[in-house]
Amino acid sequence: SGLFVGLGYKMRLLVLGLVCLVLVCISDLAEAKKKPKPPTLNKYTKSRKGCPCWWDLTIGKRCACCRPGGTQCGYPMHNMCQSRKTKKMGCVGVPMRKFTLSTKGYPCYWENEKSTNCAWCAAGAYQCGPGKKTSPDSPSGNHCSNGKNKAYCDAVIGDCRHIPTACDWNASCKQWKKFGRLMIHRCVCNKGYTGNGVQCFDKNGNLSVNPNENVEVEIKLKSDFYVHPHVDGQFNDSVAINNLKSAMEDVASSVCKTKDCEANLN
Repeated sequence: SGLFVGLGYKMRLLVLGLVCLVLVCISDLAEAKKKPKPPTLNKYTKSRKGCPCWWDLTIGKRCACCRPGGTQCGYPMHNMCQSRKTKKMGCVGVPMRKFTLSTKGYPCYWENEKSTNCAWCAAGAYQCGPGKKTSPDSPSGNHCSNGKNKAYCDAVIGDCRHIPTACDWNASCKQWKKFGRLMIHRCVCNKGYTGNGVQCFDKNGNLSVNPNENVEVEIKLKSDFYVHPHVDGQFNDSVAINNLKSAMEDVASSVCKTKDCEANLN
C-alpha cells in the first residue's frame, strides 16, 4: 500500500486500470465456463438430423442419423447417438439418464387423454408425475426415477401395464422381459402396422385414429326447385338426392359391423 501511495497520480490510474482489466477477464472466463458448449459429433453420430425420431415418429426426420454400432438418443439429446452397448440407459445430457431414455414422446400416466408429453423410461424405471421438478413444463422436462424416493416425485412403473393410455389404438401391451421380480411390458404394433408401439402406422403410412371417436359430418344442400301453388307430395327428392342417400346408407352399414358401432343418417 505504501508503494501504491508513493506512485504518481497517472501511474496509480494505470495500475487501477490494469487491475480492473484483469478482474473483467476473470469474470468473463467464469461466465464462459457456465455456458455449456454444444456437443461435438461423436464416433456414433453420422449427422445431427435426417432420420426419424424413435421417441416420436410424428415429428419427421428431425433427429440424428447413427453410424454402425450407434443408437439414437432421446430428447433433448436427439441430435446425437451413443453406443448400442449403453442403449439400456439414456444418453449423456438426458436428465436422470440412468432411468430416462427420453423426456418426451410417451403418454403421461396421470392424463386421461393420449399425449406424447412425458418420458420414456428405462426398463424397470418409474415415470415421475407432475411437479415443479418433474412436470413436462419444468426446466428439465418430465423424467423417470428409481421409484424409491417418494419425496422426489409420485411415480408409477413406466410401462403400458401401469400407463393405460400408452399403446396406440392398433397396438397391444405385451410382456417384454423380467426386471428383478417385475415383468416389464411394452407396446407392440398389431399385424399390418409398424411403429414404436405408442404410435403405429398402416401400410400407407397413416397414423392410427381412435375408432371410438365420434365424427360429425354436416352437408348443406341448396335447391331452387319450387312449385306454386303448393300441393302436398310434390316436394319429392330428386333422383340425385335419392342416390346420395342410398350411397350414404350403404357406407354406414358397411362401416358399422359390430355391436359397439352405431351410424345414424338423419
